[in-house]
Amino acid sequence: MVYDWQLIGAEWGDEGKGRGVQNIVRNQNIKHVAKYQGGANSGHTQYIKEDIKIALHMLPDGVTETGTFNYLTQGVALDLVQTFKEIDELKGHKISLDGRLFISHRATVVMAGDVVSDFLSDGNGSTAKGIRYCYGRQSRPRLNIRVEDLYGKVGNDGKLSEPRISQHLERFLRTYEGDLAQRLELEIERLKELRSSSDEKTKIERRLERGIKLREELRSENEATRLLRQADRLLPYVADTTKMLEDVVNGDREGILYDGSQAALLDKDSGPGDDLTSSSSSGAALFANLGFSYNNRQMGRLIRIGVVKHLPTRVGRAGHGFPTRDEKLETALREKGDERGATTGRPREMGHPDAVAVAYAVRISGIDGLFYTKADLVDGQGEQKIAIAYKDDDTGVVYPRMITHREIFDSTRLKPIFETHSGWDKLQGARKEEDTPESFKRFLGRYTDIISEKVNRYVPIVAISTSPKSEDFIDLLDRLQLQER
Repeated sequence: MVYDWQLIGAEWGDEGKGRGVQNIVRNQNIKHVAKYQGGANSGHTQYIKEDIKIALHMLPDGVTETGTFNYLTQGVALDLVQTFKEIDELKGHKISLDGRLFISHRATVVMAGDVVSDFLSDGNGSTAKGIRYCYGRQSRPRLNIRVEDLYGKVGNDGKLSEPRISQHLERFLRTYEGDLAQRLELEIERLKELRSSSDEKTKIERRLERGIKLREELRSENEATRLLRQADRLLPYVADTTKMLEDVVNGDREGILYDGSQAALLDKDSGPGDDLTSSSSSGAALFANLGFSYNNRQMGRLIRIGVVKHLPTRVGRAGHGFPTRDEKLETALREKGDERGATTGRPREMGHPDAVAVAYAVRISGIDGLFYTKADLVDGQGEQKIAIAYKDDDTGVVYPRMITHREIFDSTRLKPIFETHSGWDKLQGARKEEDTPESFKRFLGRYTDIISEKVNRYVPIVAISTSPKSEDFIDLLDRLQLQER
């Protein structure tokens, strides 16, 4: 039977989904990889060769695997500048995407005004890539610019009509470029004044530099001119990805890997607390973002894998953290683990393994098994903890499952209840389960037992990454018993 795979971050992001894509594509002979939500606000690290590391922000993670066909579906917020930048970077490594990359004609285009709006809002946690404002335009027809709007259409008389974007751009520019240019100018002047008196001069300088760059971009080229110029280069990649992927599923001969951005716990609807992402990033969002759904028979071919990092991390919380955050871990292991955001470079907050949070991600995403990463980072670090519940320090109430009331989740009074387990000396480089330390096996066994108890079904570890090298990977997918599905 042919299987399709959906890869979902099962924590707060940066779990190692890029590594997961590479290994599943190679080991399961996947021919199609589709990114179905998010935009350039995520960063997935890939290794082209052992010593060449790149971060993909816009393109699907399958582009580095020759022989795959890659798709950006209708649910994506398309940043054209970043898309072309990554295409050119891959070309520099002799990886061509001609005939291998397909971009939905229904994907919403990120506009310069979206990026400026994001910059001016200065919201905690934002990557300032304009994604939330891009998605916010989708319900406003005259402001929602899709890929198809960059091109004219051939009428019954055989004549090519003017692109829709030209018809509505006056309204768009009046809303975005006029008002925003004025607000941006005021913000730049404010930053110049603040620079001389602030104690955070480096942060102010970086923000001022970013503001000036955005101002120059707005001044240098009219938005319509820029988009129509980019449209010429984009055209060879534009396609009806919904039909293409649906045809693959109906053909029942080749597998698809669905590549999600961000993570389930950042889902705009189901994520606990504030500072969430601007799209639906749990596993449940897949079909709306593809533009079609599986029937009952086809659902049997879909396998959902949650990616879990041993020490969960999060960026952009402005000190709020998450329940198991531990600043001592950040001091000891952040540099060793290279725990900085692939998109922004911001330092990641780090914490202990959290079975409560991962169990919640499993529930809202329908995850079948877990891909465990970066446990080798704690080789030789002594005892390891697992959060099995949360406790409200003020009321004494214990929460064995995720608490989704943001007033409680975002408060400093919510504390984890830990189990403590023996650590391990050396996991790094192991490629077979029998080569892993006994204490690590016991730890994972208990970890999966806790999660399985919370979701009332067995959720196995189906793969383990044991170093940054792609070949240091333990394949346990046989635990899914695929032949019986």
